[in-house]
Amino acid sequence: MLFRSFRIAPLFVGKLSTVLQALYVGGHLASAAFGFSLRALSPWDAYVFAAVTLGSALAYAGVGVRALHGLSLRVDAGA
Repeated sequence: MLFRSFRIAPLFVGKLSTVLQALYVGGHLASAAFGFSLRALSPWDAYVFAAVTLGSALAYAGVGVRALHGLSLRVDAGA
């Protein structure tokens, strides 16, 4: 059983990743719907989006590892 809880606050890189996801998907959907080209941005927009998303994932993994490192686990004999 876990006896200690923790809260993970949102990180800037996570918020940035979310905004870039919305812009990326919205831009590509609008391009398909309205027929304008994104050749000037593609594929670099995907590379930037992927790098920021990977950075966000690594940042949150680091926060999670640090939080879990401080937790103590105890096995209850009656469970």
